[in-house]
Amino acid sequence: MKVNGEQREDLTRIRGIGSVKQQWLRESLNIYTFQDLACLSVDEIESRFREKGHTASKREIKRWIVQAQQLATVKLSLQQNIALAEAELEEPSTLPTQKSELSQQVMASVDAEARKNNLSSTNLEEWQSFASFFVEFQSRKIEGQLQEHRTRVHYLEADKFQFWPDIENNQLQQWMLDQISKGIQQSPEIESPVFRPPMTVEIIQIQIFQPLLTERSMVFERGDRLFPGTINSGEPFALEIAFNLAELNVADLTQQQVTYHAQFYARHRFTGVVTHLGDTEVGTLIQGQFSYTARLPETTLESGVYRLQAIVKLQGVPATLASFKIPVLQVL
Repeated sequence: MKVNGEQREDLTRIRGIGSVKQQWLRESLNIYTFQDLACLSVDEIESRFREKGHTASKREIKRWIVQAQQLATVKLSLQQNIALAEAELEEPSTLPTQKSELSQQVMASVDAEARKNNLSSTNLEEWQSFASFFVEFQSRKIEGQLQEHRTRVHYLEADKFQFWPDIENNQLQQWMLDQISKGIQQSPEIESPVFRPPMTVEIIQIQIFQPLLTERSMVFERGDRLFPGTINSGEPFALEIAFNLAELNVADLTQQQVTYHAQFYARHRFTGVVTHLGDTEVGTLIQGQFSYTARLPETTLESGVYRLQAIVKLQGVPATLASFKIPVLQVL
């Protein structure tokens, strides 16, 4: 489109540019076409915006420039191919008698341009096609004498067709640019990975049951200094640990299964010998539940003074290792 003799293109076809930012580009940098935008650098635009009090990130501006380069390249290539086709049609002797002849010439020109571009960019990353159009300029005879022409385009990725009578230029360009713009706007953003902090486990208390079947237990809670009782040597006892999950991390449970288990160790305070008392059965964390218990059904210790340590481990997500100690446990 031309305004006062000046070529203008709709910059809002570029994802991220609305009517306001289009006005910024026109007023601050005299950018009216895709080619105008494609020729500028990120720093030039960002610096000029800053001078004018406009805000746009460098990452955002870079996306605009990449899209503008794509649209400008497609438009230029299309104009060259249409000019070639129109030049061929001006010579009656070369009018195609079959619909494929002229389209083959156009496609050959496109292929030659593609090969040229590939040779000049061997040191760059490989180009990937994101939109492909097959343009045909067709002809047929009417009543054995007159020639009738039409323009046919096939958007391969979307499997869309469009036709115009005669050799169409402006509407063909506009239609192709419209399809490309829609494709760019629908391209998904690359999502940044979501960081989740390690799941936090807080051990609340340890209970010791002796004898095994008793309902009464000796409880040692976080913050206690002395264990309220003694253990009989050689007599089985049970250990039960209670722990909580930090509420912040419960969202992880919707992503995958997370299991837990507890381990118990006793370190003799005089000899330094460490005894592994055993592991609890594996349990599964439940969405919406914050408090859990794990029980070691039976173990024994010989006479002595021990430091008892319990460890809770989670599997399936990053998690902090939770540890809890009873500093002095007497076994008589």
